[in-house]
Amino acid sequence: MRIFKSHPLLKLVNSYIIDSPQPANLSYLWNFGSLLAVCLIIQIVTGVTLAMHYNPSVLEAFNSVEHMAYLLLIQI
Repeated sequence: MRIFKSHPLLKLVNSYIIDSPQPANLSYLWNFGSLLAVCLIIQIVTGVTLAMHYNPSVLEAFNSVEHMAYLLLIQI
């Protein structure tokens, strides 16, 4: 513990993360909420990506879905 107080960078980390006061109502449900927020962000990003690559015309709809299913998957 003494190294946290003597090293300048670790002292900064210690003061912001370890020694900071925590709220009294902090529980495991906060972790669940942050996990839900991450899932929502992933869904928004994938939805925008799919919307950018989809072509709504009658003749090209199948080709655009096929492009998304195969070519975009390979590029990841």
